[in-house]
Amino acid sequence: MSIVKPIGKHNFLPLFTWAEDWKNNACLNYQYESMDLYARGYKKAADTLVEEVLRTANHQDILVYPILFLYRHYLELQLKVIIADGRRLLEDGEGFPQIHDLATLWSTVKDIARNVWHSPTEPIELKSVDHIISEYSKIDAGSFSFRYPNNRDGGPTLDGIQHINIRHAAEMISEAATFLDCVSLGLSAYLDYRNDNKD
Repeated sequence: MSIVKPIGKHNFLPLFTWAEDWKNNACLNYQYESMDLYARGYKKAADTLVEEVLRTANHQDILVYPILFLYRHYLELQLKVIIADGRRLLEDGEGFPQIHDLATLWSTVKDIARNVWHSPTEPIELKSVDHIISEYSKIDAGSFSFRYPNNRDGGPTLDGIQHINIRHAAEMISEAATFLDCVSLGLSAYLDYRNDNKD
């Protein structure tokens, strides 16, 4: 049963507007850079859907698509946040590549992490993210597979995959998210420190 009440077929209010039930008004454009908010929002939405599947043991066959698309988009946006902050910190350009390819974005993130932290060995968490990015790249290199049943050539996007355990996928992505969030926070802290100590 839906908690949203229909407003009436003749009520042509603007679609994207505030309303008097202020607790339901989302605030937009209240900070200069909002990519991080987008990333967190997509992950939160995916987590919420996963919790619904685990709680009800229902709708997994239809919610699997938005869940795995939302997680993928979170990964893409979080990688782009890290790239933009890393480039700013290293004074190596601005922004991030305008692409959807997770493998390429992740390769850039690894280069940034090596340049910032100068670690002689790669932490196991980094290898875990490597694995998850590789798994996504095999079946959804261009961010189509969990949005459409067919690719641009008309072939099936998820051909050969019969089952995906939503709990398992969510747990693996949660581990990757913890590492990526820590990298992002670390870069932000370095940037704040540098900005606070400029002459």
